[in-house]
Amino acid sequence: MAKGWIRYYRNIRRIADRVPVVDFERVVKDPAGVIAECNDWYGTSFQPYFPTAESQGMVWAEVESLSKRLRIRLSRIGSITRGRTLLVLDEQGERVKLRGGFDHFA
Repeated sequence: MAKGWIRYYRNIRRIADRVPVVDFERVVKDPAGVIAECNDWYGTSFQPYFPTAESQGMVWAEVESLSKRLRIRLSRIGSITRGRTLLVLDEQGERVKLRGGFDHFA
């Protein structure tokens, strides 16, 4: 596992000065700020994205449209909320009790 991690970050280091590298948590918490940085980096003028119920609905409408147009199944598999609790629900919205799992960092 460590060799894979080292190989991945060695490759990232090679291009890090040519592309913006942003922590995932920041992308989720401050998408408008990340877009502003990308605009500065590339000289573009994309509009900031502020996640609201309306904008999230527009994003998912576009995902559904893309899914139909490309004839591929795209599914929303989760959402990010405040807090540190992981809650897994089944198709009926019932909580699923987790029994262990795969440790990606072992």
